[in-house]
Amino acid sequence: MLNGKKSYNFSDKTHPRDGKLSMVIGIITVAVILFLAGWSIYYKGHSGRLIGLLGIIDMIVAFVGVVFAIAGLSKEDSLYLFPRIGLLLNGIVLLAFIALLLAGLFL
Repeated sequence: MLNGKKSYNFSDKTHPRDGKLSMVIGIITVAVILFLAGWSIYYKGHSGRLIGLLGIIDMIVAFVGVVFAIAGLSKEDSLYLFPRIGLLLNGIVLLAFIALLLAGLFL
């Protein structure tokens, strides 16, 4: 309700399950990458192999989130808010990991 007015939806469109799942995965992957970055900063880059492994797993999970977002966006007669949010969050995480990997290769 905005400004005390009721909001009505005269459509039978629903949010696709894939889109909702993609958004949840995106929130989790963003939280994990922030945790891993904080952990690595705290230990000045000497955080160990486990943190690196968790980063790789997080990157794979973000890729799965992008796949779910694309699947949610491909459904007809659906609302696309959650798939778009999931694609944005998971895409940012994937781009951050790609930037980290390239920086590690060339620096």
